[in-house]
Amino acid sequence: MLQDARIRRFATEFACQWLHIYDFDTLDEKSEKHFPEFRDLRGDMYEESIRFFTDAFQRDASVLSFFDADHTFVNERLAKFYGVQVGQAFQPDPIASTGQPGKADLRWARITDLKQHGRGGLLGMAATLAKQSGASRTSPILRGNWVSEVLLGEKLPKPPKGVPQLPEDEAALEGKTVRQLVELHSIDEKCIKCHERIDPFGFALEGFDTIGRRRDKDLGNRPIDTKTKTP
Repeated sequence: MLQDARIRRFATEFACQWLHIYDFDTLDEKSEKHFPEFRDLRGDMYEESIRFFTDAFQRDASVLSFFDADHTFVNERLAKFYGVQVGQAFQPDPIASTGQPGKADLRWARITDLKQHGRGGLLGMAATLAKQSGASRTSPILRGNWVSEVLLGEKLPKPPKGVPQLPEDEAALEGKTVRQLVELHSIDEKCIKCHERIDPFGFALEGFDTIGRRRDKDLGNRPIDTKTKTP
């Protein structure tokens, strides 16, 4: 049964909904000024997730492998975005998407040794990282909350009313990084208990930009700090 081609639908309907990335290929919330390539990549990012889970289910893989997997699936465009070399020829694949603009193309390959590139498992997928980000900046709060509630199953209270919003454009933060603004925001006594539980996860993922690309500096050319202690 696991080898049935319909397992792909299970990967899409179950795994992608679980991770809150269902219909990611239609996501239209990223700044074209800062991330013009996203529209063409979003279908590839979504396809990677579907293929990853289709493969995992067909192999009856452990749930733990979702988090520490050292492999994924890429086409040429996504491999370039991830900065990885594919040591094998891409082959036409009948289960891929249509190849239309913004959709995944027809040639995919399974790659390994992702950890050498600072990726691996769910937390290194562009789709999950991009979905839990803003249009023009990352969001340690969204990413940390996603890890806590979706991956770890915690139930966190809703934020109090009247909490000020952080600036939307990462390139115009007047000398501070997103992390520094979140840290200032989180010292409020009404907020600190939840932020102590979610922010460390989000800070650890600051090495990925708004669309899931590895980075050492933010859009304002400020160095990224990913050091943290898990709650």
